[in-house]
Amino acid sequence: MSLRQAGWLGINRRAARPALVQRGETLHSADLHDANLVRADLADVDLTGANLRIADLTRANLNGAKLNAADLTGATLSGAHLKGADLTAADLTRAILSGADLRGATLTRADLTRAGLLRAILIGADLTGADLTGATLTRAIPARADLRGATLTGATLIRATLVRARLHAADLTRANLVRADLRGATLTGATLTGALWSDDTEWPGTMAEVMKARSEEVRPGLWRVASSGNAGAEVDAPPMPA
Repeated sequence: MSLRQAGWLGINRRAARPALVQRGETLHSADLHDANLVRADLADVDLTGANLRIADLTRANLNGAKLNAADLTGATLSGAHLKGADLTAADLTRAILSGADLRGATLTRADLTRAGLLRAILIGADLTGADLTGATLTRAIPARADLRGATLTGATLIRATLVRARLHAADLTRANLVRADLRGATLTGATLTGALWSDDTEWPGTMAEVMKARSEEVRPGLWRVASSGNAGAEVDAPPMPA
């Protein structure tokens, strides 16, 4: 039985959990505003353009789901499974994705403004052109993620693992990179003006000395990029060993 057949679409979060949904079912533009989808199995379901504003998707299974252009503003996706999900151009403004598994997910041009991604797993995710302005990625793992052209202005990346991440032309203005691990990352053309970092921030290759020359010490061991902060080709790191 589908959500639509069960007459479930559009209920609020106080209602019962949804009926079973068939894998690969199409729920284009479904109205799931404020819905209770805690632990729901929505793997491979097509939710293109769905309204999921402030829906509760805590620990939901959305592996392989199609959420292109879906509205997930303020939605709760803590611990959700989103491996290989397609969130192209999805609106995740202020969404809570703490501990979510987004390995291999597509978030091209997604809006993650002020989203909470604490400890989120983003290994190999495609975040090309995504907007992560003011997002919290503390202890997140976007290792090998594609962040080319992404906006990370004011984002918090404390202790984030960005090993081998692709950050070509990314905007990291005023980002917090304290204790972040950027070993093997590519930062060609990235903007780092005003970015905060620490002595134990791991920069790719010999970039640590270059960044120190461009920065002012705020307090012992804590630095802020003061120059133009554009990471040019001269600081590209050698490849990391496999």
